[in-house]
Amino acid sequence: MEIRRWILSLIALTACCLWAGCGRDHYQQSADKEVYGIIGKRQGEILGKTNSAFTINTPYSSRKPDAIPGLEIIQQRLKTSKQPMTLAEALKTAVARSRDYQYQKEKVYLTALTLTSQRDNFRPQWASSSTAAITRNSSGLLDQSIESDFSVTQLLKSGGQLSVGMLNDVLSYYSGGGIHYTTPFLATFTQPLLRGAGYKIVTENLTQAERNVVYDIRTFARYEQTFAVDITTSYFRLLQQREVIRNDYGTYQNLNRARLQAEALSVDRLAAYQVDQVRQDELTAMNTYITDSQDYLNLLDDFKIKLGLAVGEELVLDDTPLQIMQKTALPMVSLPDDLAHRIAIKHRLDVQNDIDKFEDYKRKIEVAANALMPDLNVFAGVTMVQSQGYDYSRFDVNQYKALGGIEVNLPLDRLNERNAFRSSLISFEQQLRSLALALDNVRNDIRENLRTLEQKRKVFLIQTAAVNLANRRVESATLLLQAGRAQMRDLLDAQSSLLTALKTYTKALVDFHVARWSLLTNMGIIRVDIDNFWMADQPIPQAEGANTPAARAKATALPTKEDLIPPDELFR
Repeated sequence: MEIRRWILSLIALTACCLWAGCGRDHYQQSADKEVYGIIGKRQGEILGKTNSAFTINTPYSSRKPDAIPGLEIIQQRLKTSKQPMTLAEALKTAVARSRDYQYQKEKVYLTALTLTSQRDNFRPQWASSSTAAITRNSSGLLDQSIESDFSVTQLLKSGGQLSVGMLNDVLSYYSGGGIHYTTPFLATFTQPLLRGAGYKIVTENLTQAERNVVYDIRTFARYEQTFAVDITTSYFRLLQQREVIRNDYGTYQNLNRARLQAEALSVDRLAAYQVDQVRQDELTAMNTYITDSQDYLNLLDDFKIKLGLAVGEELVLDDTPLQIMQKTALPMVSLPDDLAHRIAIKHRLDVQNDIDKFEDYKRKIEVAANALMPDLNVFAGVTMVQSQGYDYSRFDVNQYKALGGIEVNLPLDRLNERNAFRSSLISFEQQLRSLALALDNVRNDIRENLRTLEQKRKVFLIQTAAVNLANRRVESATLLLQAGRAQMRDLLDAQSSLLTALKTYTKALVDFHVARWSLLTNMGIIRVDIDNFWMADQPIPQAEGANTPAARAKATALPTKEDLIPPDELFR
């Protein structure tokens, strides 16, 4: 009968172990629920909005790892298809499939996951274990035992620790038979008074983990800005290259027609060397077209990888954004660099991180200094003492033994702590310099952005005039050649100048807007969550008169001699 009871207890113990150890999906869902809750709450506090769509799940997340063969990945990367890709669709595709974007989200998730561990340190820590054993000696005496222990430990934010434990030992022996029970009970409490005491000292790791979540959410929010700008810039660079290829091909066709005309004129009106000049330029135009076409295809493949698409997929891009950009007047962006710097300090999330990390290093000094103090702990405990043994039927709670006292550990050897304290002081000064450097770099970037933006504006206006002039040259040279009043070289030079001007015009236009996006990004005020953000009005805080009629007139005015600062004045 006793053996049967022991076996049933062992079976029940095994069932409990299996129940507690299974359910991997449950643990994953539990982690996701807690982590997404943390991220959503912090996003609302930091950014004033919550991204309800934030998730690190991918199409593979719902599948078991063993159910994903390597061959499937290979086949996916070999997939070929043809699909149109607008700029808006490219941004959505990048968010959904970009490897780097996914990695950045996972960084935020893992940081919040670490925070859950730090929070758990200040929750009751439950522990339970059971050991079942059968022993038999040389005399044939058979013993079976089940030893179970149960405990709970609570770390307090004052540094104190409360622990309660109970050990239950059931021993059955058979040489005539019998059962013995033992159930000792122990409760202890320890509270440091000097070293390791105090809310700020004890919760430092928790505080840092909380702040790390804030830092990573800010970092990810800024990454979303730079990521959207990067994808948009890459798309416009592809559209720019398409314009280059169109101009190359148009130039080749013009030279082909010019060569046919020159060959016809060479019968009696044009020298042979002039025909050869046209032929030479036609071959050069053909070579340029082939080279630029290859460059475009290489850029397109790189863009597919950036989006997370298979390289074999064919993308048909939409030229509409560039056409709209060509028809839209340049927005005037003009403000003092000191104002732009102040805006950046207020709005740039990475700068806010640098400032807050400076405060972190101040706390680290206090934590390191606390470790130099002596250990002075008070403790107390109680143990149940049963003179008749720990039989459940005769358990007397009035029989106990209590203890209490003070523990002192003098700081006779604090070399490691001393070194850690000194290192914390050095680290603080390093972070101080790092913060100053970060602020200087921000202002340097903004000053450079402002100069670059103004330069790109002037270049674009100059190239607009250059394109108009080159078109007139081509028309004039064509008419004069037909009238016999110009050389073939005059027409070839005019067409070459037009091709150069057209290429530079498109590049200057895209360069201006890329510089504008860069400035807005470096000030931390670009809004990438609005439709067509690349052309939308992006107001600058505290910048008055940035879009007035006078400012718009200045933005479209061709640079004059007065816009050129003499070297002596520039170097002053």
